[in-house]
Amino acid sequence: MTTIYIPGDPMGKPKVRYLTPEQRAFRRTVATLVAGLPELQMASVSIVAVKHRPGRKPAGYPFDWSPGQNWCGAKPDADNIAKTVLDALKYGGVYTDDCKVVHLVVSTVYAAVDEQPHTEITLFDYAITKEPTP
Repeated sequence: MTTIYIPGDPMGKPKVRYLTPEQRAFRRTVATLVAGLPELQMASVSIVAVKHRPGRKPAGYPFDWSPGQNWCGAKPDADNIAKTVLDALKYGGVYTDDCKVVHLVVSTVYAAVDEQPHTEITLFDYAITKEPTP
C-alpha cells in the first residue's frame, strides 16, 4: 500500500478539451511522486480531496459544523476529481490503462481548522494478494 500527498486545492477535470497549465502541473507532480512504484495490475485507489475550509458554515449545510473535517458537496465534483487523479496516475505509469482500477473510493471534505487543502491518494494492488476479493 502506498499513500501520496499532493498539496494544494483538489483538481477537477476541466470543461475544455485541452489540458490547462494547472492540469499539466498536477500531472507532473503526481508523476514525480509515483516515480519508481511498480506497475499495478489490479488497482485499488482511494482518493480523499480536502478542500479549502470556508470561514463559516455554508448556507443550507445539512450537518453540524465541527472543527474537524466536514463532508463537502461543493465543486469540483468527486467524479471529476477521480477522473483527474486516475489520468494523472496513468500518465505517471502506475498502470497502463485505468481499466486496471478495480476498486475506487472518492471522498470530498472541507479541511479541518488549521489544515491545508490537499489530495491524498492511497494505492493498493490486489494482484499481490493472489486472492480475488469481489
